[in-house]
Amino acid sequence: MILSDDTPTPGLSEYKAVVQPIRFTVDGDALAIENARHSADTSDLRFLWRAEQDGQVVASGVLSVDPLAAGDRAVLPLPAVQVARNAETWLTVEAVLSSPTSWAKEGHVVASVQVDRSRPHPPVEPMRRVSEWRPSTGTLSLGPADFERGALVRLAGRDLSGPALELFRAPTDNDEGGSDDVDGSDASIPGVSNAELWRRQGLDRLTTRIQSVEAADGALRTIARVAPADSARWVTLETVWTLTDDGLDLRIEIEPSRGWDTVWPRIGVSFELPDAATPVDGADWFGFGPLESYPDSMAAARVGRFSATVDELNVPYARPQETGHRSAFRQLTLTGAGDPILNLTAIPDAAGRLPGFTLGRHTPQQLAAARHPHELPATTSVRLIVDAAQHGLGSRACGPDVWPAYSLRPEARTIRLRLRDARGLGASA
Repeated sequence: MILSDDTPTPGLSEYKAVVQPIRFTVDGDALAIENARHSADTSDLRFLWRAEQDGQVVASGVLSVDPLAAGDRAVLPLPAVQVARNAETWLTVEAVLSSPTSWAKEGHVVASVQVDRSRPHPPVEPMRRVSEWRPSTGTLSLGPADFERGALVRLAGRDLSGPALELFRAPTDNDEGGSDDVDGSDASIPGVSNAELWRRQGLDRLTTRIQSVEAADGALRTIARVAPADSARWVTLETVWTLTDDGLDLRIEIEPSRGWDTVWPRIGVSFELPDAATPVDGADWFGFGPLESYPDSMAAARVGRFSATVDELNVPYARPQETGHRSAFRQLTLTGAGDPILNLTAIPDAAGRLPGFTLGRHTPQQLAAARHPHELPATTSVRLIVDAAQHGLGSRACGPDVWPAYSLRPEARTIRLRLRDARGLGASA
């Protein structure tokens, strides 16, 4: 759970969240606090709360909690917070050290809980209907965006290519695990790793064939068939770009054919941002963070506003592998030298699900090919992957396979994004 230089990994934070010694339970407007310590009471702790609206702190305070002996429990009302009409409202309660100790500083978070106090979310915003499509050569512009053969190649004069379907991830140690413990899994083979199945099915070697490119006033639609080489299985990828007053709306429909017989590592699309005068070197986002998170590794994640460089977003594991995924982002701004470059707003799909993102310097294929970090090639671009879904991490290298609830079977998914140039060049530029 730590790297060779003693740097904690996100796995250690996840373990801390799972076994935290102060347990919180929320029931309506009541908060139960249980001291699960073996013998110590809670006199060394303060209980802090804060309310955030769309990631901005709007209120905070200290809960009055009498010291709880080991094993004791108290119930008190949750702090009253103002609920915004058009913003997410989250209430966070933390138990922190009231004074420094030999192992941590004052204010160190011992345990925490986060509660969604938002109003019911409004219906998903519909996209503008386009009634008349006509065949297109595929070379055209929509506001500040330039397209070739249906693919985005420039935005506001900056090179940016995509979206390209991505189903592969650089296998983790668990993905490479070939244990026989696959009870409850409906898509794994005892003794054969998921990573080997993914390579057998060619998920790391996809080819794309454009089937149609059509245009309408202020809109562009592309339909492509994406498949592993020499495979009878495929995925239909439909992208629809629509010009709006505030940027570009993008709807991506991903639909697999029949015949897929294993789990997928991810369902997503990638964008490549070549280095420019100001290279992309970081991100600000509103969503889950601050560390990486995956479907079965969410205990340490909380909703808020976070910022990190590209290198901080990715963990330098001893063997390069999947890293850096942040779940369910609402807003994402790619930055360069501290300045915003590109804004992406995620729009929930029909089931209310939001996509996650990964921002790194290497493709999943490059990561998978390297045995050690020094073997990774030099790059002159940054790659953004927006995922509709990710397969769980599991523990198959030393335990059971990913639980069925977190297994990603091939399925149709929708990704909706609104892209806007963050430097002030709007859709009419």
